[in-house]
Amino acid sequence: MAAYCLFLVKSVHDRSKLLEYWATAKSSFAGYNVKMLSGYKDFEVVEGNEDFKAVVIAAFDTYENAKTWYHSPAYAPFKKLRQEGANFLSIIVNGGGVPVEQRLLPENSSGK
Repeated sequence: MAAYCLFLVKSVHDRSKLLEYWATAKSSFAGYNVKMLSGYKDFEVVEGNEDFKAVVIAAFDTYENAKTWYHSPAYAPFKKLRQEGANFLSIIVNGGGVPVEQRLLPENSSGK
């Protein structure tokens, strides 16, 4: 089942690092069959009080592939650039859903 990486930009402190990241990080996707679903497009926070500057959503074939890519040596130098350029909330989420009776039970309420 597909999985998604969500990157929510909270603040930017060094745009030059982000420019370098955007120009080079795509190479880290080799072998992961990544599809960019949305990147820096218009968005609206419709609930909550977080102030995000941008949203990026990338789709991976599986949850394991998404986690492997994010923690890979190939992505590490690019992740460092991204983190030096901006403050992000980054999330990897498995696609699909669970039955209502299994949602947010104490043992899985942390999202894991």
